[in-house]
Amino acid sequence: MPLVFNYKHPAQTFKHWQFIVGFLVLFACIGNSTANAALTTGLVAHYCFDDRANLGKDCSGKGNKGVVQGGVSYTTEIRGGGAKFGGIKKPGDILVKNSASLRFSKALTVSAFVKITDGVGMDGNTANAAVGRHTILAKSHDISGFWMAAQIDKTNKFTSYGANNSYVKPSFGFGSATTKDVKKAKWVHVVYVIANGVARIYYDGVLVSTTKKGAVNFSLPYTFFIQK
Repeated sequence: MPLVFNYKHPAQTFKHWQFIVGFLVLFACIGNSTANAALTTGLVAHYCFDDRANLGKDCSGKGNKGVVQGGVSYTTEIRGGGAKFGGIKKPGDILVKNSASLRFSKALTVSAFVKITDGVGMDGNTANAAVGRHTILAKSHDISGFWMAAQIDKTNKFTSYGANNSYVKPSFGFGSATTKDVKKAKWVHVVYVIANGVARIYYDGVLVSTTKKGAVNFSLPYTFFIQK
């Protein structure tokens, strides 16, 4: 069961190299700040990626259907199916229009299985880079709004991070965590939990980053993107 979101804004767009989201459960609006939180509580979107003809299907029942744009394809590289993004040479994303159920400001949990098959992408200044920023999701835009991203460098170190930027107040970064060694083309289970002014990142069930800054603001009526 995979899932993918993406928010679009008329500002600049990052296009990345091959990036696959396997099992993605997105936006469980809960206050539980552990990686084992019940993701069915307050669930507002679940992209199960089990239908190659309908990769934007929302399996949560909330009706937050995504629209596939560009180089996005179905893959069997993860059990149940996944979404594969073509990157710089064949950019693509999944766009989800804003809805009342996607506007909240107290807490959120995002869970995704992510595999980066090539670290090449774009950096924060839209230049091609050997270690590119691969956006998992963005609301408003992946440079000016609320976003979460991952990257892998030449030594196979996997890093994930995110931020509330200028269009989403307050502006703050909510952590960055780097593993010692994650081989390319290996699935990593990434979970973000933001509640009570604390942001936590987990890799494969292990807490790797805690940031005590700001509060999540997902209430603005902007579009979502998965893999922006």
